Parts: sequence; C-alpha cells; structure tokens
Amino acid sequence: MLLNLFKLFTISQQICGNGPSETHYVSIDQDLMDLSYCNVLNGSLFINGENDISSLHYLNNLTHITGDLVVMDTHLVKNFKGLQHLKHINGDDLYLDTYSVVIKNNNNLGYYDKINWESITNHSVDIDNNTYYDIPCDRTCDGCFGPGPYLCQSCVNYSFVDTNICTSQCEQFHDNTSYCHPRAPNLPIVNYLSNDTSIILNWDTTSDIYDYLIDSYTVFINGEQVFRTSINDNGYYYNKSLLQSAYLVNKLLPEESYNVNVYAHSYFGDSNSNQLEIYTDDLYIDSIVNISNATYDNTLKLSWNEIEVPDSLYFENSTMCYICTILNHTGIVAHNHTMTNSINITGLNNGNYYLDIKPMIMLTSLDKNYLGETTLHNFTFTYSTTSTTSTTSTTSTTSTIPTIPTTSTTSSHFTTSTITDSTISNVVPTPPSEEISEGVLVFLWVLFAACMALLIYITYRYCNNKKRDRLSRLTGTTKNGSRLDTGFHPTRDAIANPVYEVNDINNSGEYLETS
Repeated sequence: MLLNLFKLFTISQQICGNGPSETHYVSIDQDLMDLSYCNVLNGSLFINGENDISSLHYLNNLTHITGDLVVMDTHLVKNFKGLQHLKHINGDDLYLDTYSVVIKNNNNLGYYDKINWESITNHSVDIDNNTYYDIPCDRTCDGCFGPGPYLCQSCVNYSFVDTNICTSQCEQFHDNTSYCHPRAPNLPIVNYLSNDTSIILNWDTTSDIYDYLIDSYTVFINGEQVFRTSINDNGYYYNKSLLQSAYLVNKLLPEESYNVNVYAHSYFGDSNSNQLEIYTDDLYIDSIVNISNATYDNTLKLSWNEIEVPDSLYFENSTMCYICTILNHTGIVAHNHTMTNSINITGLNNGNYYLDIKPMIMLTSLDKNYLGETTLHNFTFTYSTTSTTSTTSTTSTTSTIPTIPTTSTTSSHFTTSTITDSTISNVVPTPPSEEISEGVLVFLWVLFAACMALLIYITYRYCNNKKRDRLSRLTGTTKNGSRLDTGFHPTRDAIANPVYEVNDINNSGEYLETS
C-alpha cells in the first residue's frame, strides 16, 4: 500500500532523495535552495543553521518527508514559514531510532508549540530548549506555523480553495464547495490634498471583508513606482498597524497635473486602481522682507534677504534671480536682474524713488520661470560723500505710489504687494531738490548764445551807422556818394587845408585856381 501511495506521489509531485535513510543536511541558504523545487523529500531533513540561516521559506513547496525532521541549533529562524504546506512526516527512518520530529536548542524559534504535530506524524516528537513559547496564531487559524493568515495549519471557519489561507467569513463559495472563492483586494478609496510641490495621499480598504489579507500598498506617479509599504510574516507577528495607509509625494512641479495610482496587494493578486488626475497649486515663493540701503557718492547699493529655492526635485538645478525696477514720479529709471541678493544703482538724482523687486526661479532645463511675490520699497536718495545705511522690514504702510509701467516678463500668479519705507539720512548739505535736466541746460545755453550774438550785431550796426552819418555831414554826400540837396552847401574853405593850398571861390561857387 505504501509503495502504491509512493507511486501516486511520483505522478503529480517532484520527489527528491533516494530513500528514508538518506539524510539531507542543511547549514546554509544554498542547501535550502537546492530543495526549493521538492514536493516530496524521500529521506530525512536535518537543519543545523547556526547563525547562517534566517528563514526556511525556500521549503515552501514541501508537503511530505518520508524520514524524519530535525531542526537544531538554528538561532536566527523565528518561525516555521516554508513548512506550512507540510502534511506528512512518515518516520520511515527515525532520529535516534525514536523521533520523527526533533526541535531543540533554537535560541529564537517560536510557534513550535502551535503546530499540531500529531496530525503530521504518528511517531514521537522531541521539542526542548527553544526560547519563545506561546506566541498566538491568527484568529482565523486552528494551529499555525507562524503569524498571520497565510501560515495557518487549519482554519477555524473557512479556507480559500486549494490553500491553508483562512477567513472568518466567505464572500462567495467556489463552485458550490465549502471553500471560499479567492479574489484580489477591492479598489482602495483614495483621498488627497495638494499644494504647490507635493500631494498628500491617504487610502482606505476597510470596507473590503478580506482587508486583513492585504500585505502591501504601492503608489505610482505617472506610471512610475514612488512608494511601497508592506508587512511580512517572517518574524513573530503579522502586524497590520505597520502597514501605512498614507504617503506624502513631494518634490513635484507646480501648476502641473499628475496621474496617481494606488494598488493593494494580497496573496491573490493586486487590486484594480482608479487613476486620479491631481493638479498641484501655484508655486509659493517666500517674500523679500528686509531691504537695506547704502549710498556713497552717486552710487546706491540695495541688498535684501536671500530667498531659498523650494525643496523640489525639479528645482535642484534651478537658478534664483531677482528682478529689480527703480521708479520715480516720471516712470522707470532703471530695470535689471541679479543672481545675488544685492544690486548697485548709479547716476541717480536726488529725490524719492521706489524699488519694485520680486524673486524669480528659473528652470532652464524645463524652460519655465516662476515669479514670486512683489515687494515695493519706498526710499529717498540724497547725494552723499559718506557711506550711510538703512534697513527696512515688511511692516505695511500707507503710501502714495506712482503708476508703475507694466513689463512683459513671465506672468506671476501672485498679486499681493508689500510696501516698505526707508529714508537715507543726509550727511552733507543737499543740493536743490529740483534738478534741471541736461536737455533744458543745453537749450538755455543755445538761447543765451543767440541773444549775445544778436546784441553784438545790433551794437555793430548802430556804431557803423553813426560813423557813416558823421561822414556824410562832413562831405555833404549821402551814404552812397551822391551830393546832398539841402539848403546848406559847405564852402571849399570849409574842407580846404589852409596849410598846403589856397583856393578861391567865385561868386557862383566855383573854385578858382591861383597862379
């Protein structure tokens, strides 16, 4: 009969070994791996792992041993996981000709007292000097090889078809049998909260009557696994409370959509998943809260607190810069950006100014820019030959602010402005606050030169005309050389030079030469 039964095993199961008297010694994991494909061990199994074997799980396919089983001096193994499918130990060859099962001197081994050895072998069992005793089985188990619902020896209520996995209630019976129909976990119910660079996920499967069978959850973002939580039955306890049901997905890109999947897993497979499309919020960048002024000669140095780049995977290779615009009542005076938290401005005239400053994160690799919150800083610049400094905080004040021309920079999602006031103290007597522009000065100089030229020209004409008039009176001619036809005709004596010549004039007024 035994021979026929043995032949039956050979038809459907993998048999290892040459007979019950052959002992297979196991001292390292590789020895266990060599037996991992065996369903029937035709021989005896002697496990002496010392500190080199931590689990027997490689024996998961083993159902029969024709000889004996000895587990001795194996100090890292905590339970009998791997032997949960063991149904028979024949004892055709006995240890010390007495025992078919010997469990002795294993410092950390438990559950040896929870196995119903009498249902496995008809021979004597020697169990002694093992450390852990009376560790409870799962509530669904009647006898067990370790913790949890997957290492039961038999079940209190129901089991799933073709397994030793137990359940207290059966959702559906398999093909009109008394065994439950196996299935994967139900779809997890997922809730979430999101901000600019992270998503908080939490999920719930307690509505599933087989929730206790779930041993892991996995989270995928855009098809890539980012998180997995699991528990196992390798130790003394199968603690469901260690299985996380929430996860923070951080280091995300703002203002983007992400496809999120959460899967639950049990011995019977993975659950389905509803893909969630979750949008991250607009990026929040810290505000500039302290601005310092320093001036020397005609140079103004503005400095402020450095803004940290958000902790996000996408920002690891990013660049922080600051966009600075100087304005006064006439409009934009200067516009620039800087990679440092300070900037020098030259060529300013005395007067009141505004600094419009905002941080900007540049993601060159993704061709994206993110603008932070605008800070508007009011200050007075005074020409000084001694350096002075002034610092402001973000205390809001009421100020009359000039209209700020808009610029075509990357649009910001932030509209709140913080106004800060600061005045640089006077060091030397200040020049007039009303400055004349260079264009006005040039115009005035041109006008003055034209007036002077006109004045010189008028003076010249006046003097020249006066001289000509006197000459015409002396000569009796007009300015063009013709004689004057007036009632007065000067005589020759009036113009003759009595020293050099003597001239006579007749009664008719003609000159008479004398001999």
